[in-house]
Amino acid sequence: MLTHFFGKSALRDEFSFLKLSKTQSIWTCPTGWESHGKQCYKMSHKFSNFLNAQEYCHDQNAEVIMPKTDVENKRAKRLLNQVKFEISSKWNGIWIGLTDTENENIWIWNDGTTLDSAFEDWLSGQPGGGLGENCVVINKDVTQWQDVSCSVDVSFSAICQLKDIIVNEGESVKLTCGGGSALQTKWTRSVNDTSVIVSEYANGLTLPSLVLDSVKWSDEGSYECSFTNTAGLLETRITRLFVNTSTEMCPCLCEYRRKLEYWESKLQQNLTIEELMKELEPVIRQIQDQLKVNKTELSSTIRKLTSAKDERKSSHTIGYVGALFITVIFGTVFFMDLVMFRQHIDNIRKICGYEKINKRQKHTRKRNP
Repeated sequence: MLTHFFGKSALRDEFSFLKLSKTQSIWTCPTGWESHGKQCYKMSHKFSNFLNAQEYCHDQNAEVIMPKTDVENKRAKRLLNQVKFEISSKWNGIWIGLTDTENENIWIWNDGTTLDSAFEDWLSGQPGGGLGENCVVINKDVTQWQDVSCSVDVSFSAICQLKDIIVNEGESVKLTCGGGSALQTKWTRSVNDTSVIVSEYANGLTLPSLVLDSVKWSDEGSYECSFTNTAGLLETRITRLFVNTSTEMCPCLCEYRRKLEYWESKLQQNLTIEELMKELEPVIRQIQDQLKVNKTELSSTIRKLTSAKDERKSSHTIGYVGALFITVIFGTVFFMDLVMFRQHIDNIRKICGYEKINKRQKHTRKRNP
């Protein structure tokens, strides 16, 4: 975490559980730089000797390109083909960050690592080991490595590789900006198109160095420092920090956390919960207004008032079976009622007929005493 970080606040604790999928992190290169893989490169279209090439790259917080692997070497060759010179016949290739100035034939990369014999791309007969040939170029004609004098300044140009810092979670790291020429510094961290002014939520960060103690995955990002040099000019330096973490990451992209960090950076330090809530009240009210729902338009409310049509086949089948069942029941009841009604009519007729016969018999008896 950042030294003097506002991280003990309630807001920091609230979203400390969120995690970011490293596989989905969006890393972009600064303006004027080209992105290839996870690296950022910038080409110079001017002649320079190796020392000037180093200075040109260092001024942009970068190193002369270091093609340590076959993939990186092929990438360097593709970039070489993009370099443009008005007089191309005088241009012969690009410098790479490999020298043997300290010990002859012990080739060291700019970052202090030794050339791995598992991958080399020397031109046949190279390195020649001639007097003063302590630097290496990729020749544009054969696109292979060749050792040359470091002082050659009319044949080669520079391709810079942006410096990346890779640390393990829990380690400390120091980011430096502008060396001793920085008078006033402002640090900004950017991830996934969201930028946070680090100086606004940490103390003592106007110095050329930014110290991060016990680095966490959330400290990962592109750190840009803007500073005013001794000449009064504004300069910027960009360093990308990658954090190796043992924590298992969820497969989601948590933009939410970055937004919280942004709003956190806007708050004053050392505020109580009540003061924070008061500070955030307008934003909270705006969010509440945006999240309000008209309940009368909800489908659950509409279905209570109307009969919703159900087009599922299962619903149709159930409806047909139900209708058939009801028809059979009502038909059976109606048929039984009809039969009973007929029987009732027959009974009435029989009763009426029996009474008529009795009357006739009585009448006959009276006439024949």
